[in-house]
Amino acid sequence: MKETLRFAVTPEEAGVLIAARASEEIDGPEASAAADARLIAGKDPKDRALARAKLVLSRRALKPSRMPALPTGLVTGVLVFAAYLLGVLTDRFTSEGAVVNLLSPALLFVLFWQIVLYVLLFAGAVAGLLGVAPKWPGRRLFAELLARARMPAVKKQTLKERPLWLSLLTPSLRFDAARAFHLAAAALGAGLLTGLAFRGIGTAYTVGWTSTWLAGHETWLANFFAATYGLVPLDVFGLSFPDAAAIADMNLRVNPEGSPDAAAWLLRLMGLVACVVILPRLLLAFVADRRAKAACSRFVWIEETEAPASPQDPASVSPVLTDATVLATVPADEALRRRTAALLMEPDLHWRAVDVWKDEPENVLASVETGAVVLLFDGIATPEDEVHGRWLEAVAKRCSGASALLVDLSGLEQQFGVDSERLTARKALWESFAAERHATLHLLRLQ
Repeated sequence: MKETLRFAVTPEEAGVLIAARASEEIDGPEASAAADARLIAGKDPKDRALARAKLVLSRRALKPSRMPALPTGLVTGVLVFAAYLLGVLTDRFTSEGAVVNLLSPALLFVLFWQIVLYVLLFAGAVAGLLGVAPKWPGRRLFAELLARARMPAVKKQTLKERPLWLSLLTPSLRFDAARAFHLAAAALGAGLLTGLAFRGIGTAYTVGWTSTWLAGHETWLANFFAATYGLVPLDVFGLSFPDAAAIADMNLRVNPEGSPDAAAWLLRLMGLVACVVILPRLLLAFVADRRAKAACSRFVWIEETEAPASPQDPASVSPVLTDATVLATVPADEALRRRTAALLMEPDLHWRAVDVWKDEPENVLASVETGAVVLLFDGIATPEDEVHGRWLEAVAKRCSGASALLVDLSGLEQQFGVDSERLTARKALWESFAAERHATLHLLRLQ
């Protein structure tokens, strides 16, 4: 019976888990990885899943997967630029010359749509607190568009890893979509103001209103203007808001010259667009960006436990080494040298004893004359980052990133037996240690 577990992982941990799962989907499961990981990590599901994934990567000579690069910035930039042009053209084609209609349908639609959207966002936030996730079709479409924008990939492993990454990145992509839409709305408002500014270059503005339906309802219209354009506080600069009679005189069909104080109305219009459209949208875009980064730094991984498999030795393929020096921390007797030469398929190995706790790896490696260097550690020792990890890093740096690690398990076999859990756990621990450092691990046994 399988049990579904969920736990949080970092992008680095997700890369290990995804690479292991994709490899097993292609080449089948690793039989002994689950049992060995249980001996290393114990009962914690996250630690056990990570240990198992590291063992799979180690035994198959694979590296952790990298998060795919999605064209989020490109799609956002295209959307913002298109919205800006739409704002410029909307203002240009809804008014003539330098005439500014305060009741322009396009302008009123943009303003009222922002208010409706803010109400919907607030309702969605409240619903989210109550456990009901709101569905935003635009965000889902944006995420699907980025998911379909495939980059060239020829490796079968990469093609398997990408869907796994996208399933983890979906929450982040939806926040990216929210940020893109908010920035586009702000660009639309900026386009409206830009079109307004360019229409008035070299001429004087005429500001007023014209409407077939509202003519004759000047009192209601004055209240409407006070509730919208009157929100911009020009009173602090000594510009009082006009009364109903002055607004009635702004009817462009009756008075083509419009308002005598066009500059004040233009300031009110620009302030209204800035306060209702541009500034709130920029703030919402900032919040969405922070949430997108947070969602991209922590993922929810779903793991299904499997029936434990009997432990067995991993099949490792040893590369052919020529002119190599073995830096050994155990006495290199004839039997050990013979088994090492057979495993590495290199009879003429150079041997040198080192003390990993006292010797400096840089000084020892500087005196090695061969091109290849192999570390041979005693499997009885527990691998330590400050000691064994430091030597592995030094060898990898000297050998341009490639490092081979030998671990002698013969002492553990003699002490605890070939089939003991102690031996299996220690072997799995060394495999996990080597996998984290991308080292090629070879295990030396008595047989």
